[in-house]
Amino acid sequence: MLKRNKSQAFISLVIGLWMIGCGFTATFDPQKVNAAQLFHTAQEAASTGKWTEARASLRQIEQYFPGSKEFPKAKLLMADSFFFEDNPSYPEAEVEYASFLNYFPRSESKDYVLYQIALCQYASIENAERDQASTQKAIKSFERLIAEAPGSVYTSDARAKMNQCNRRLAEHELVVGLLYLNTYHFSGAERRLKMMLEQYADYADLERAYYYLAEALRQKAPTALEIEAYQKEQLNALGKDIWGDVSQTDQEKSLKALGDWIGQQREMYIKESKTYYQKLTESYPNSDWGRKAKDRLIELGTTITKLELDS
Repeated sequence: MLKRNKSQAFISLVIGLWMIGCGFTATFDPQKVNAAQLFHTAQEAASTGKWTEARASLRQIEQYFPGSKEFPKAKLLMADSFFFEDNPSYPEAEVEYASFLNYFPRSESKDYVLYQIALCQYASIENAERDQASTQKAIKSFERLIAEAPGSVYTSDARAKMNQCNRRLAEHELVVGLLYLNTYHFSGAERRLKMMLEQYADYADLERAYYYLAEALRQKAPTALEIEAYQKEQLNALGKDIWGDVSQTDQEKSLKALGDWIGQQREMYIKESKTYYQKLTESYPNSDWGRKAKDRLIELGTTITKLELDS
């Protein structure tokens, strides 16, 4: 009998330890603890970097004491726990900060929470070669902070980080433009680089932007679609639907006209390219890019003259 009792006790101990290891803990009793005690426990755990333990207490406040005065503080500390832990989870932090604002849209901590949401997005920004969705989101969030809390202590840093975001967007457009240029899509390069200069002129690397835009224009020729459209206009002018119905003489004339038109378009593109090379030589005469631009102008047979610049 004694051996059997010892055996049962040992089995009970093993089962008990297994249940603890598997997370089978005593059921939480909200009658034995209050929100203030739970929040104090969470704060102590957070202060020593035990964020998982802190979140356990904060979840209990959310679940059992949503009407307590500790509830807003618990919501905010929950968001902070994801943001400030050693391996931050910015997406989870952003969700929790947004949840706080849904509950407390007029909170005194609103500017801080808006700032933290923007920082979560700012921290997720990719390098210039990657998609810039997080950069765009961060800009909108910083703009919201400045609009809704203009006197906040966080607005100055928000503006500074917005500038960094815009520089990243400008750099992204430059990278995409250069990719088009290197793969001989000169029209695409022209479009992206001009858009960059229009939208991010205050943030762009103007030296590289001007040079690569000039390079794209210098090498640009009418695209296949543009040539096709021109030839359709030729057919319409001849009153024909297909080239098979056009006489040999008219086909030869049309082919010559097409060649002349392509040459005129090329001259127009090269002329425009020279304006950007010229801007470089005037604005950055001692830089490597300025010297490269000067060489290009000489190569194109251009006398370098002083222009009225926009930079």
